[in-house]
Amino acid sequence: MNAQAVGDRIVVKIINREDRTESGILLYRPDSKEPEHAEVLSVGDGQKTKKGKWIPSEFNVGDRVLVDKGIGTALKLDGVNVVVLKEDEIIGFIDE
Repeated sequence: MNAQAVGDRIVVKIINREDRTESGILLYRPDSKEPEHAEVLSVGDGQKTKKGKWIPSEFNVGDRVLVDKGIGTALKLDGVNVVVLKEDEIIGFIDE
């Protein structure tokens, strides 16, 4: 099942990151306040301003982005945990 975002919505998949020390010890931080890394899976077609001007989305499928924890609507599609967000809920891009 595919989720197609509409309007100013974006569907992302949270990327689980492992924090490790230099010696290789895995750090588990479930209560961390750090933003989560995510990959954009689907992008809506943008939004209209109050004056009727169309503003296309600045995000593309495959972009890596930062999102706050607990924001948006979490869903499970075909065994994959995804989150549906409004475009303005994304903090920024990750340049890898």
